[in-house]
Amino acid sequence: GLWKPEDFGAIVDDNKPDDMAFQAMFDAIPFNERNVVIELYPGEYLFAETVFYPKYNRRRMLIDGRHATLKMVGREKDILSPKGIAHESVGTALENIDKLVVRDLSFEGGDTQLRLAATLNSEIENCEFHGGNRGADLVFCLMARVINCQFTRQKKEQLLVRSGQGDIVTGAPKYFSNATGQNSQSNVVTVDGCRFFSEQNAHACIRNYASNSMNITNTVFEGLAPKHAVDYDDRNSTTCTYFYMHNIHIEHPMDPFTQSLI
Repeated sequence: GLWKPEDFGAIVDDNKPDDMAFQAMFDAIPFNERNVVIELYPGEYLFAETVFYPKYNRRRMLIDGRHATLKMVGREKDILSPKGIAHESVGTALENIDKLVVRDLSFEGGDTQLRLAATLNSEIENCEFHGGNRGADLVFCLMARVINCQFTRQKKEQLLVRSGQGDIVTGAPKYFSNATGQNSQSNVVTVDGCRFFSEQNAHACIRNYASNSMNITNTVFEGLAPKHAVDYDDRNSTTCTYFYMHNIHIEHPMDPFTQSLI
């Protein structure tokens, strides 16, 4: 079905919070509806609280931004995050795995701007992430694709690809009650045609931990000096053996804070 936040009271570009309308829209989607399209209007929607989108086994949900912007007031709260799965077991999350496609949408401010969890073949395409602490967080996202996106000046990391383990380095929260470095991994993630413009002293443009077979191609890393352009951490996982990088450009000023580019 086709869903629009305007049907629940959102008004684009009116400088008033729209998060309650977005939450009401997501809450109204029938539990077993498997093909969901969210259609936005060009312009700016303001958020004062995190909006939680629903998940359902084998559901395909498309958020068609149509060049809209979701802007969080402040930096302490996430913008879009999956509902009700953070404390599930890895097995339950795997049974309820779904697909999320986010297209032509911009994010501004907030803590984590877009979080995906327990997905198969999800896509983030032609999106922009500005400011905030973290652009996109992929948790247990198998074969996800981040295509033709731009990440600009996030404070912690710009793209996080990971298992459900928490991360003391950047403060990423734990997902799934029994997550380890040997399960809940975001394996075979592709990043292609993206630009990362880093913030001074951020941890990394891309941080990957406990996830195997990541592909980074045709991508530019530039901006101010982060600790790393790309940070791979296998977390002592026996399955993390392969990473692929091709046709990348790294242009960061060397700085005492910088430990290594890759």
